[in-house]
Amino acid sequence: SREAAFIFAVTSAGVVHSVSRACSAGNLTDCGCDPDKPMGTRSGRGWKWGGCSANIGQGLDLAKQFIDVAERSYGQAVTASGATDPNSSSMAQHERTTLRTLMNLHNNQAGRVAIRLVRLLGGNSSRKNMRLRCRCHGISGSCEVKTCWMLLPNFEDIGSFLKEKYDNSIQVSLSNVALADGRPMRRANLRIA
Repeated sequence: SREAAFIFAVTSAGVVHSVSRACSAGNLTDCGCDPDKPMGTRSGRGWKWGGCSANIGQGLDLAKQFIDVAERSYGQAVTASGATDPNSSSMAQHERTTLRTLMNLHNNQAGRVAIRLVRLLGGNSSRKNMRLRCRCHGISGSCEVKTCWMLLPNFEDIGSFLKEKYDNSIQVSLSNVALADGRPMRRANLRIA
């Protein structure tokens, strides 16, 4: 259902957000600050990177491993059960299961993509420049040195973005899934990215 798709996407986005925040806070041993924004390097715009920029890449990787493993494992278990007769009810069940797995993986990916899009687009927050946070250093706030770091978007903005996508989504079912030439979707046509 559309509601289940929304839940899959929000859950996936929530895991990315939580892992990325934990990485930049130093709460996880396997990750840390964004390595693409090393502290002390100049940006070319008169300020230098400092603080701990959110490591969204690590959050995306860990979330994909954590969230998608259940779907991929379930899809592989069904494939291993071996429905081979295209006219059998077990083959039809197999195709429904494979299609559902692909839809769930797609919705998980949509949640992960939403984090990046909201971060790039700046979200709907009234706060200025939620992507880049800077602090001035100097005598009486003269801003002789400006240190900046990247923040995660507010999860509220991510949720609003996904809700907007949900409002414009269509429900996919076996009855409305077909190939471009009109043939019904079969397992051989499905690919897990």
